[in-house]
Amino acid sequence: MVNNMKQLIYYSSLSIFLLLSFNANSSECGVMQLKTNRSSGITVTANKCTEQSYVSMGTVFNLSSKGRLWLSSNPQEGADTEFQMICQNRSKNDFRLEFSDLASPWLSQESLKNCTGWVKNRLQCDGSNGEKNGVMCVLNITKVNKSNQLKRVQRTTSVKMRAITQLIRSEPVTVVIDKTKIIDTLTPEINLCKKLYQSDQMLTVNWAVQEAKAKNIKIMLSDKQSASKPLESCVKMVVETTSYPDFSEKTTFLTTF
Repeated sequence: MVNNMKQLIYYSSLSIFLLLSFNANSSECGVMQLKTNRSSGITVTANKCTEQSYVSMGTVFNLSSKGRLWLSSNPQEGADTEFQMICQNRSKNDFRLEFSDLASPWLSQESLKNCTGWVKNRLQCDGSNGEKNGVMCVLNITKVNKSNQLKRVQRTTSVKMRAITQLIRSEPVTVVIDKTKIIDTLTPEINLCKKLYQSDQMLTVNWAVQEAKAKNIKIMLSDKQSASKPLESCVKMVVETTSYPDFSEKTTFLTTF
């Protein structure tokens, strides 16, 4: 009887310790990153982080009409997956999103009404005035490369650490950069745009990079038709806000996503 009581006290204490440890870790900065150059029409409250772009648990985002929120999980040692998320407010009124859930991607559905729940990495909710599917969030989840994980966690200090310029910072300027590095960075983010606007068609994107900036961006669907304006705008935003190396001469890209 005494041994059973000791075991009960031990496991109860252990459970409390683990719970407190989890809560302490979950409130730390760097759980998520706000992609400021991809987000628009949002206000942020209850964020415990002071460094720009980092987001703590409990942060609340208020999306204005047509507002867009773009988040990514911060690389964490021991994590099996990472994610990027876009939420788009298509309704006429502001919409509130609170990130306080205990499970990734941490978006609390308790504060949301008339939502589908996550179905195939897509969440749809009615707007504040009952507009059907007034707000949509989509996820892109990727497996973590374990061999590179520790290095990425140690070097991550901001959202920009994953930019293309960081991939080449240690290389001489005269080195020719493999275009596939840039394409690999763009692909999951452009696929997020396609998921958000529910497009299954292949997108052919043509653009040029000059003085480290993307220019002359052209987007066509697989059937040679123009993409919808919202989809086109999302894809252009991704291409324009990606950081590029300062190539010695104008460099063109023609890629199908």
